[in-house]
Amino acid sequence: MVDSNRIFKLTFITGAHGAGKSAICQKISLPKGIEYFKASDLIYSHLHQSHPCNKQILNLEELCSNQCALVDEVAYLKRSGHKNILLEGHTCLINRNFQIEQIPIDTFYALNISALVIVTRSTEELFETVLFRDHISYSLDVIQRLQEQEIESANQISKELSIPLLHIDTSSKKSYGFDALSKSAIQLEEFLISV
Repeated sequence: MVDSNRIFKLTFITGAHGAGKSAICQKISLPKGIEYFKASDLIYSHLHQSHPCNKQILNLEELCSNQCALVDEVAYLKRSGHKNILLEGHTCLINRNFQIEQIPIDTFYALNISALVIVTRSTEELFETVLFRDHISYSLDVIQRLQEQEIESANQISKELSIPLLHIDTSSKKSYGFDALSKSAIQLEEFLISV
């Protein structure tokens, strides 16, 4: 009998709000057989709710409820025959008091992720993107702390689960004249093929 965990591959892409996760995933032509999903879409579909206006969580109970919904939806995808998934989400989130809540590592064990990608960006660019796109004015300190926690969490998850980790920096100053998103998309595509 074939172990279904062995033939199921889930690459989790994380990073602070505005780091460029969606932009990178939408830019690449995913290698054949890789399907792209957003954790928030799966969560709110499972809960039969629309996306909230802001990206903050109310409390730890809501965080845990959302993660259970995500695990259930990924399990459903797996049972439905999906074999190779690129899942965009977070390793931590901001609550309504502007404190950072880490998503329990048990969630990542339950998701059975095979590889992890952390997308980062300069604090100033994160601030501008979130303000322009989401109309949310987090302080530079909150944004910096969120990104630092995302990086720390990604490293911890990679180490605990013994899975490969790719760090992509989408800061425009790091692109050296080459479109930062194109460069990042190429890095991601090569990583997906190699894992």
